[in-house]
Amino acid sequence: MDKERFDESEQWFILRDLKRPNSKSPAYKQLVDEQYKVFTPLKWRLRISKDGKRIREKVPFIQDLLFVYGKKSEIDQIVQRIPTLQFRFRKGGYCIPMVVSDAEMEEFMYAVKSSNQEHSFQEKLLRKLLNGQYV
Repeated sequence: MDKERFDESEQWFILRDLKRPNSKSPAYKQLVDEQYKVFTPLKWRLRISKDGKRIREKVPFIQDLLFVYGKKSEIDQIVQRIPTLQFRFRKGGYCIPMVVSDAEMEEFMYAVKSSNQEHSFQEKLLRKLLNGQYV
């Protein structure tokens, strides 16, 4: 894909968030608060509070995986502004950012949101996605 195609069309870009898992403001929450279209698969986690109570909370299934919808130029500004955000690049792709088509992303979001149960993804499929191969 050439640079012009990235700048003119809105796409789902795959980013990584380098913040710690116990961060109070992970990038996906920060971007949602700023009105960006963001998706990250979530799972339930049981946390014990300081007073000993068990608290059930949603946390990212894969800590650093983040999908953001927008134009390349908009996403570039986000990545420059938030130092812990980075593009995921295709393997051997000479710094070509990874993108997911709208149709594939809709299917993925539907599959994740269609169930309230904990999700089990095949590690092999996720590795293909992260390496830039077709799933």
